[in-house]
Amino acid sequence: MDPTPPSATDRYWFARLNASYAAGYSKAEQQAAIAYFQGKPILPAYLLQPELHFGREAFSKAVWENHLRALHPWLATPEVTSDFIQHLDDPNWPGFRFAWEALVNLGRPVILLLDEFIDSTCHDYHQKRVWEELKNTLLKSPKN
Repeated sequence: MDPTPPSATDRYWFARLNASYAAGYSKAEQQAAIAYFQGKPILPAYLLQPELHFGREAFSKAVWENHLRALHPWLATPEVTSDFIQHLDDPNWPGFRFAWEALVNLGRPVILLLDEFIDSTCHDYHQKRVWEELKNTLLKSPKN
């Protein structure tokens, strides 16, 4: 993982992950921003906690799905897998379906992390049910 702080170029492209109509960025700009971060050879540490590096206001719901897409190349790393799991709370959230499908495609290795989250992290009944449903889906999956 690259501990380098975000550059001015990183900030430029991070702003374009915003899918809000009010932000005014086109789908092409959003796709270019996703590709910019996916093209990095090492996972930038600032992508795991963007609200600390880009400001909480920059990390609104309008950014969530594109942020997950930017992280997708590193999904097999525990830090990113954890990020995707934590995103599974409300099915109406932007990126919920993307995170769910990505974790299902990753397969059964997700189960160990899910168990940790269910046992130690989850204090919300609804979120725990979502994680348990994902675990059951993974157990039934023919993958891995």
